[in-house]
Amino acid sequence: MDLMADRHFPPPIKNESLDMQPPAYDQVVEKYEIDVLRRPADWSLEGGDLVLTDDGDIKVGDDIYSAMFRLVERWRLESPTLEALFEAAIVSKARNDRSAQRLDELGSLAVTDWTAFAREFRSANEEGGTHELGRSIYAGTIFLVHAKLLSRFLKDLRMSHDSAEKIAPVREGLSFFAIVKAAANNFRHHDEWARTRRNGARQRHSIDLLATALRNYLATPEIETRGRNVCAEVLEVVSSSSYEGLNRNLFGFAKGAAEVARLAVNSGDAS
Repeated sequence: MDLMADRHFPPPIKNESLDMQPPAYDQVVEKYEIDVLRRPADWSLEGGDLVLTDDGDIKVGDDIYSAMFRLVERWRLESPTLEALFEAAIVSKARNDRSAQRLDELGSLAVTDWTAFAREFRSANEEGGTHELGRSIYAGTIFLVHAKLLSRFLKDLRMSHDSAEKIAPVREGLSFFAIVKAAANNFRHHDEWARTRRNGARQRHSIDLLATALRNYLATPEIETRGRNVCAEVLEVVSSSSYEGLNRNLFGFAKGAAEVARLAVNSGDAS
C-alpha cells in the first residue's frame, strides 16, 4: 500500500520541486530592481587585509552592499525549497477545504445509516485535521527561514529589530519583518502561549501584532493568535496567496531597510 497516496497525508514535497535550479543572481537583481547590486563590488580591504563579516564570509563592498549581496545569495539558494513548501501549503488548504465540504454533506447520512455516517465523519475529520496541521507546518517553516534570513541581513546592516519593524508596511501598517518575526514566534511558542494565563510583554507583542495583521481575516484574531498556530493564515495575508507576492514583500522590505541604512550613514546617525 502506498501510504503517501492516502488522502489523509499532507502533500509530499515532490522530487521535481527539489531538483529545481535556483534563480540566477542577475535575474533576481533585475526582477526585484535591487539597484545597489546592479554594479559589481570588490572585496573589502582594511589595512591591506580582507574584511570578514561577523560570521566569517569575505565582505563584498560596504555594509549595505554586503548585506544585500548576502541576502540575495542566501535567498536564491533557499528559494526552490521555499517555493516547494509554499506550494504544499496551498495544496493542503485546498484539501482541507474539500474535507470541510465532505463534512457539510454528511448530514443526511446520519439519518439513513449511522454506521456509515460515523465512518465517513471520522475519515473527513481526520483528513481535514491532517491537512490543517500540515498547512500550518509548511507555513511556519517558511517563516522560520525568513526570520533567520532577515535577522542576518539586519545584523549586516547594523540595524536594530526595533528600527526594522517600522520599515515598509505591507499589512495594517505593519512591516514585513515585524509580521515574519511574530509568525516565527507563533510557530515556536503557540502551545506555550495557550498554556500561559498571563503572557509577558514579549509574548503579547507578537500576539497583538499577529491579531492586527489578521484583522478582517479571522473572526476572533485576538483569541486565535494566542491559542494556536496561525502561520498558514498569516502566510496568505502577507503573500496575497502568491509565492511571487511573498518574494516582492521580502525584497521590498530589504530595499527599504537598505535605504534607511544609507540615509543613516550619510547623516552620521546609527540605527
